[in-house]
Amino acid sequence: MDPESEGPAVITVTPLQQMFASCTGAILTSLMVTPFDVVKIRLQAQNNPFPKVMDLWIICVSVKRKATKHGIRSQDISREHW
Repeated sequence: MDPESEGPAVITVTPLQQMFASCTGAILTSLMVTPFDVVKIRLQAQNNPFPKVMDLWIICVSVKRKATKHGIRSQDISREHW
């Protein structure tokens, strides 16, 4: 038994198959990856990507401080209860 003859079968790919595979890969890349790149670039171009979330956070904190100032207790569950 010759060890060289037991190796995996070599599959030859024609230039036409290579061209088809590369075109298919390029099309799939442009359809699937490019939209994510556009979203990433637009998010990076913004000064604050989550302005509304931060505005809501500031409102919640200020309401909680005002309520505490007027003697209204919070309904938060502290770690002591766990």
